[in-house]
Amino acid sequence: MDNAHRLFIEDFGAFFEELGGGRMVGRILGLLMVADPPEQSAEEIATALHASRGSVSQATRVLVQIGMVRRFTKPGARRDYFQLRADAFTESTRRRGHEIDRLAGMFARAQQLTGDRRTNLDEAVVFLRFWRQRFDQMFHDWEVERERLLDDQRHPDP
Repeated sequence: MDNAHRLFIEDFGAFFEELGGGRMVGRILGLLMVADPPEQSAEEIATALHASRGSVSQATRVLVQIGMVRRFTKPGARRDYFQLRADAFTESTRRRGHEIDRLAGMFARAQQLTGDRRTNLDEAVVFLRFWRQRFDQMFHDWEVERERLLDDQRHPDP
């Protein structure tokens, strides 16, 4: 692996950590984005990142649980392999909608507890409702666009 790849992986790990994730989780995501071949065993990941098998195991478990990475075996192989899912970032973004719903619910509870006396909560509640509507529309639009793009790939114009 050359220095440009290593730098990208480290930068992605730091960026992911800034977003609130673990640096190792981000480093593995970065590696799986640029790895050749795109599927890597835990041993290959640990070697490439100069990381312990334990930290790789923990981080890949998180990535599989949140649906960004798929774990699979190859016929005849005795080890697991990991690959970035094609829809990893779409699905991780879609999951944010549920978090926004929970946050909106918490603001609504705060309003109830204060008897709607806190007008500083009003804007947050209205914004989160607005955001959720736009979020749902964005994913609807994305599904339409995705189908169009896939159809264009299947049937290119001559």
